[in-house]
Amino acid sequence: MKTVRTPKWIIASIAALPLALSACGATTYRGPADAPGTLPTLPIPTTLPTDPTTTGAPSTTASFSMNGVGSAQPSWSSAGRVSISTDNVLKIKITAGQAGALTLSSGGTNVFTANYSCVSYVVTVNGRSVRTKNLLANGVASTYCPDGVTDQTIDFSDRLSAGGDAPTVVVSDPRYDFYCQIWHGCQTYPNMYYSQCSGFSYNYYNTYCPSRAVYKTHSVTGNLEIYTN
Repeated sequence: MKTVRTPKWIIASIAALPLALSACGATTYRGPADAPGTLPTLPIPTTLPTDPTTTGAPSTTASFSMNGVGSAQPSWSSAGRVSISTDNVLKIKITAGQAGALTLSSGGTNVFTANYSCVSYVVTVNGRSVRTKNLLANGVASTYCPDGVTDQTIDFSDRLSAGGDAPTVVVSDPRYDFYCQIWHGCQTYPNMYYSQCSGFSYNYYNTYCPSRAVYKTHSVTGNLEIYTN
């Protein structure tokens, strides 16, 4: 049998292979000293900002109108008007609008006309109700409502549940400063509002300040900005 000899140049190439691999190892990536040869791990944020007023989260706007207690429309509901879809954030910003001049009549005669300057509402979501602060109509400051604010944001996120139904927002029980303005008028111009002032003491009218339930034929308005995620 003929013996086949491996050429010397092949033997020399195999012998040099470990040196070549060693040289390549000098250029491979090396991670931190305590984890050689591993790729760096980028940090993953564990918390995300949740305040929709600062993160630009989705929002839905709605306007509402209602009459006083005992009327045919004493409240407003988002059901059938606004579709609210959210995961775990529900914040509602509410502002007061103006319904225009309102009048009280006696014996067919208009005895007092005024624009209310502040109004509060009860906002209810999934069984939780919150009475708002006195909200300034159209955000205009008023001496009748020194504690009035331009808007209020209420967080109802705790009323949400995983897999629960879409929340419904109900606005009800409006209170305004219309009667308080009558009280101030009685003090300043008692004869002008005689039909309204003569039957009540000033102290009684004082209980109408700063706000009292809206008269059943009067209307009040407002706006909602509903933040979700």
